[in-house]
Order: sequence, then C-alpha cells, then structure tokens
Amino acid sequence: MFRATLPTSRGFDGVQSKSKALIAGSNVRVSKVDAFLEELAKESDSAATSENMLEELESLTLLEPNADISSEQTPVLTRLGLTVADQKRFVPKLTPGGWLDLSLAEVFDFPLFEYWAKESEYISSDSASAGQQASAMLGTLLSQGGTPLIIDQPEDDLDSDTVQPIVFKIGQSKNRR
Repeated sequence: MFRATLPTSRGFDGVQSKSKALIAGSNVRVSKVDAFLEELAKESDSAATSENMLEELESLTLLEPNADISSEQTPVLTRLGLTVADQKRFVPKLTPGGWLDLSLAEVFDFPLFEYWAKESEYISSDSASAGQQASAMLGTLLSQGGTPLIIDQPEDDLDSDTVQPIVFKIGQSKNRR
C-alpha cells in the first residue's frame, strides 16, 4: 500500500535560493534566513503568506533611504522571524529587480510517496525494494475500476508474501470488468 502526501517544504528550493540571494551581503545570518523560510513553509496557507511577504518586501523596496521601519509595516516578515533590525540590514540590498526575481520564483508541488512496510510504519518509496514497490503499485492499480489492465510479468518483482493477496485482487478485478 502507498501513502501519498504533499509536504509544503518540498519544491521550495527556488524561493529559498532567491531569498538568500536577495539578502546576501546584508549581515543577516544565513541561519536566520533559513529559519525564516522554514517558518514560511510551515504556514497552513503558505501561498497566501508568501503573497503577503512579497507585498511587504515590495513596500520596503519603495522606502526612502534611512526611512524608519516598524513591525506594523511588515507583520509577516516579523512574525516569521525577521526582526526590524534584520529588515533594516537588508533593505539597502533590496532592489526592484531582486524583488521581481523572488516574486517569479516557482514553487513546485512534489508529492511524497511512502510504502506501508508494517503497521504504522511507512518508508520512502525510494527506499522500498523493487518487490515492495511492485506489490504496492499492482495492488493500487487492481483496486481501480475501469478499462482492462495489461500487466507483463509482475511476478519478477513481487515479494513472495504479497503474491496471494495480489492473486485475490486480480480475481476481484477480473470479476468487476
């Protein structure tokens, strides 16, 4: 059996690298930026939070040099861990081009597939054996209704302990079609 989840932190690499490039050379620690990005990825609606963050960064790019910054102007940046002092450090490095580059960074949805090894224990599908992967895929495919399914020699990869349940599912699938 497979379990598929869509973790929010996967596919976030472009945003991370562009954020770091935007703040580079501002004397804001990399660990601080990493922590900020981790908090952003944990948000329940990270897309909306990202939009708000981009709006706040845009407003910072439009500030006059040496303008005051308050946490009321940048509530998302502040809540996610970038203090006003940090913001004052990176404001001189903010450019409209850098902001635009960050705003165009793509966030990809990468599902995480895990194989059910035993009760309450899942392992990454990359770590599962060929037999575990074939058994899980075949079980999933046979559970689906619809058009005929052609399978060429699945027994080459099946785990011996899953052959009987697969044969049973093939019989059920055959009767439904």
